[in-house]
Amino acid sequence: MPLLEPVDLVLTDPPYNLGVKYDIHKDSMDNEEYEKWCIEKFVLLRKQCSKMIMTVGKQNLSMWLRFEEPKEIAAWIHKNGVSGGSISYLSLWEPIVFWGDFSRDSRATNLFEYELVVQDTGKDHPCPKQVKLFDDLIHHFSKVGDTILDPLMGSG
Repeated sequence: MPLLEPVDLVLTDPPYNLGVKYDIHKDSMDNEEYEKWCIEKFVLLRKQCSKMIMTVGKQNLSMWLRFEEPKEIAAWIHKNGVSGGSISYLSLWEPIVFWGDFSRDSRATNLFEYELVVQDTGKDHPCPKQVKLFDDLIHHFSKVGDTILDPLMGSG
């Protein structure tokens, strides 16, 4: 990932290292290799922006939090989720992590409620993110004219 001109906001959904078959990314690294891959991307991206929002997955949250203390952790609630939880049959939320210079927004809560949707891309992604979720994040946490970067542009 080459260094680009500074951007106003990075908004992305990194791979969770769950063994999903992507076109070019190896999503089944050992834990040490995966953490090294993540920290390299994180450090590079933080140099390019003052604000960053990532949907990092619950299973990887503690790793991402070691890189830099976040400004906020919000929750994406998807009541039609099908992933198993470790203490329940279903897990119906995913963390949204905010790093950088965010100020309090007009949003009433830090809960983002959007159902999972079937993708029509032909890719079988285990946790597809709704475009409406990212639209909401862009609307509330950027300004008109801001440059927004999604460097990973995955199928999620």
